[in-house]
Order: sequence, then structure tokens, then C-alpha cells
Amino acid sequence: MTATLPAITAPAPQLVHATIVYNPFDPSDRNTIVIDHDPGKALADYLGDLPADVDWSVGVNGALVDPEQWSATTLSPDDFITVAVRPHGGQGGGGKTVLRLVAMIAVMVVAWYAAPALAGAIPGLSAAGVSAATGIIGATIAPIGSFRVNQETAP
Repeated sequence: MTATLPAITAPAPQLVHATIVYNPFDPSDRNTIVIDHDPGKALADYLGDLPADVDWSVGVNGALVDPEQWSATTLSPDDFITVAVRPHGGQGGGGKTVLRLVAMIAVMVVAWYAAPALAGAIPGLSAAGVSAATGIIGATIAPIGSFRVNQETAP
């Protein structure tokens, strides 16, 4: 008679899943890795190899974690870390960039609607004259308005 030995199964590995997104505007530019879970490590320990000169945004299981909390945040097996470069608005303009964009759109809208009204108010012009005057006035409003917007919202 043969004896049946009990099956010995190895414990399942405890892992942490990490995705690093290098370009927030192209989510396919990423790297996904699996790391062995170490109960003694904090989130900051898992992020130690990231370049320090980049502003990173880090989430654990979909919740954003402030950089001040990285050292105090512990992970559990099968947690998911998402790391992405935090985009910034270039040239340090801050909110002025948005203000400039909105103001430029307003200048173009004013040029589009005001030019025909101003050209039509010129007495004695034929239809062709109004059309030509509309083009000239619109072509004048746009660059002058752009100049003023850039002057007022300069960094």
C-alpha cells in the first residue's frame, strides 16, 4: 500500500503593483512593474529611485497621497501605486496664461463682430467698400488687441 503525502503549497507572493506614467498627456507612455511587498517599507521607500528634479503625483489605490505623507504611508499586499509627472504651465505665468488665452479669444470675437458694424457706419461706402473696410478694420483690431492683451498680461 502506498502512502499519500499531503500537498505542500508555497504561499502566494505578496506583491505591490506600480505604474509610472511619464507623460500625463499620453497615458500609453508608461511602465508597469510588480514589486515584492515589504511590510517594513513606507511608500517613500518604494519611490526612492524616482528622479528628484521632477514633481511627481502619487496615488495609492486611486487616492492621491501628498508628498509630506509618503514616509508615513504604508502599503498592503496587492496595493496599486500610480506615479505620474505633475504637469506645470511652463514659463511660470501661472493663472496669467489662462487669462491671456481668454482675453485673446475675446479680442478675436470683438474683431469678428465689431469690424462689420464699424465699416457699415462709414457713410457713402458701396457694398464692396463696406466689405473692404470690414477686412481692414478687422485686420487692425486683431493685432492691436493682441498687443494690448500681451502688454497687460506680461509675466
